[in-house]
Amino acid sequence: MLFRKEFIQTHYVLSFHSTLENILNHNKIFIRLGDGELPILHKKSGGFHRYSEKLIEKLLQSYDFALNCEDFFLGVNPNLIYPFTHINDSALISSCKHYQAMDFLSFFPLREYGNAFLLRTSPIAFYKEKDPNLHLSSQENLDFYQTKLGKEIFSYYKKTLVDSIKHLWKDKHLILCEGYFSYFGVFNDLLENAKSVSRIQASNHNAFLDYENIFQKAIQQASSYPKDEVYFLCALGHTSKILLVDFYKQGFRYGIDAGNLSIAYDSILHHFPSSWIDDPHQIFEYPPLYYGKKLQKWEKAL
Repeated sequence: MLFRKEFIQTHYVLSFHSTLENILNHNKIFIRLGDGELPILHKKSGGFHRYSEKLIEKLLQSYDFALNCEDFFLGVNPNLIYPFTHINDSALISSCKHYQAMDFLSFFPLREYGNAFLLRTSPIAFYKEKDPNLHLSSQENLDFYQTKLGKEIFSYYKKTLVDSIKHLWKDKHLILCEGYFSYFGVFNDLLENAKSVSRIQASNHNAFLDYENIFQKAIQQASSYPKDEVYFLCALGHTSKILLVDFYKQGFRYGIDAGNLSIAYDSILHHFPSSWIDDPHQIFEYPPLYYGKKLQKWEKAL
């Protein structure tokens, strides 16, 4: 706790909006140190990967490279360094539990970091940051098409976050590294402005075990295009960070660790709770399909 108190006085995590502005204006490769990586850094299994010495070694090497490269922008789990007012706050307990991860953070240079939760946030959370005085029920699975406020929130979220992020790969050859059940951009319009979309798919869990195969397939696909027209979008948990660093070392300068952006967006478009973003049923089916929702683009996806 004393270490954490010292850390939050010297490090700063940007807001959702400032993080987005930084990504767009400086066109850096964005990778995240999120809640899924904390157990691994604590030498325990967590997120979508089992712990292994090789995985933690590659993660630490990748973060170290990104921290010392001006072309990378690192997003950090804000729970690690936000001040808390209550000792029993669950986020505080979670962040303190992985003390080895906190020790790792002590080697971070003193500078601003992005918010690692940006690409998994709900429209309501994103709008609340714009208007801190907005008072809403904690229920986030609102029907955004029935109320004036709901439409305003969704419109702001789409214009400010979704459409802005889409601009990153506009007119580029997008190479998407994802889990088999991710369906990134299949049931929404996230990828509509890319020049082309190629999918490199891997296991939803423990993708790192097949790392070399994923990397080689992606590089082979990218070799078909000029390097300045290639954009790598990775939605493979811990493996995403390692991939983006290794792609950069091969001369590719555009990419993002996109995490749960697509499913967070889908949760609003197709009316299922955003809490399903981390639902264990993702192992078998994409949540709207598993829970009986019929989505229009399903047959095209197949």
